[in-house]
Amino acid sequence: MELQKLSLDKKTVVGYREWGPKNGTPLVFFHGFPGSSIQGVMFADICHELNFHVLAVDRLGYGSTLSAQGFDTYKLFVEKMELDKFYVFGVSGGAPSAVRLSEMFAERVLGLGIICGLIPLRNHEDKFPSGHRWALRTLSTLPSPLLTGFMSVLDQPRLRNILLDRLMLTLPDVDKRLFSRGDLLELMRISIENSREQGVLGIVNDIRDYASDWVGAERRYKGPVWVWHGDQDTILPVQMAQAWKVLYPESQFKVIQGQGHYSLPINFMPEELLQLFRAQKSPDQGRSL
Repeated sequence: MELQKLSLDKKTVVGYREWGPKNGTPLVFFHGFPGSSIQGVMFADICHELNFHVLAVDRLGYGSTLSAQGFDTYKLFVEKMELDKFYVFGVSGGAPSAVRLSEMFAERVLGLGIICGLIPLRNHEDKFPSGHRWALRTLSTLPSPLLTGFMSVLDQPRLRNILLDRLMLTLPDVDKRLFSRGDLLELMRISIENSREQGVLGIVNDIRDYASDWVGAERRYKGPVWVWHGDQDTILPVQMAQAWKVLYPESQFKVIQGQGHYSLPINFMPEELLQLFRAQKSPDQGRSL
């Protein structure tokens, strides 16, 4: 899972990591907030059995992905990698990126997966915890230099550790048990450190984006949609998940009992994806997944 860098033009570079057979069915994965492409490790134990070629991308401003072209960067990445038909998945704060990519390539996306995903603020403010709602409303209106300066202060190591400790205290028991494992704490630390290669640029980009209407009024993508959310999630509470059922009424929508924001992708999703895809065949390639 070594980091790779793909230069798309003189000012556009995308960082990404790969898992699975290179001739497998492509699956583009977008990590959460803040995070990095290393979160794609959730597919490591299943991608060969399902014949998935997982391409986990550092989102805009995170890790090694640098571009002034906004979400068109992902379009350029898909074209450069010559992805004909592919799946796209997003976890948590990566859901907006996954949704946008499915709209860009509506005819080429085989399926859209949303794992404990963030919903749009617009038209769903009542589903957001008051702190989340206030932060997005307030911070997204700040001038860029002020917002960058404010987030840079909060990203100082001492404050970041204090905020992380407070976060751990608010987690449900299922997530606390997860982070009692040293390897997962180390993975989280690495993911956060990787995300900061460009300072807080990724965080600033996300705050602006999350407060926008990133779903849009008309949907082009009409393919399969899968939504999973844990009923114990305290980061993006389960009431937020109900909005996905409205946005995608045809989706296979699951609220998973006893799972939190972190335990869902790590403990639950590998076996869930095995069950979902084992018996399916790629409609265009005739390949057993």
